[in-house]
Amino acid sequence: MTSTTHNATHNATLARGVATTTTLPLALLTALLLATTIMPATALAEGEQTGTNAVVSLNCSGLEGYALSLESRARKIEADELSLRQRMAALEQFQQSINQQRSQVTALQNIVNDKLAQIQTIEDERLTQLAQMISGTAPKSAAAILENMDPQDAAAILSMTSKSVSGNIMTAIGKQNPKFGADVSLYFTPDRTFSDAINSQP
Repeated sequence: MTSTTHNATHNATLARGVATTTTLPLALLTALLLATTIMPATALAEGEQTGTNAVVSLNCSGLEGYALSLESRARKIEADELSLRQRMAALEQFQQSINQQRSQVTALQNIVNDKLAQIQTIEDERLTQLAQMISGTAPKSAAAILENMDPQDAAAILSMTSKSVSGNIMTAIGKQNPKFGADVSLYFTPDRTFSDAINSQP
């Protein structure tokens, strides 16, 4: 039996039942029958979703939204990774720049140290020559020479002479210029070496 035949039979049966149980006008009964037959078909024809179709549509809509959310998160992660790689590259370049500058500073420091060592060598040689000259000079004359020097240099020279020579010169300095003798004594004692006299602090 086809759907149309079934609907006709159903409507006829419904009409007979209504006719036997109510006294409604015929026109009203006809309208009710048309409404029960036509409305579901019309609703489906116009695209309205009912029952299982509505559930499937909602499920599809939810999956599409979830997929869009995953795609958005993936794009954000990709952007974050790109930003991180860029920052790491910049940091690596900055580190290389620091290493290069550090190498330059080390090279300059080595040059400065070499120059200082050369100057110290020249100064040591000069003081050694003065010490040899002072050793052969009378204490008073040696004291007069040393009084024109820096107290620390005078102490360094005296430290390069024998204890007897340095003692006699210090005695002469103390008599001729007590203040200078006191300044020299801050850097020099007969027991100090040349390096002690050079590096000592008052």
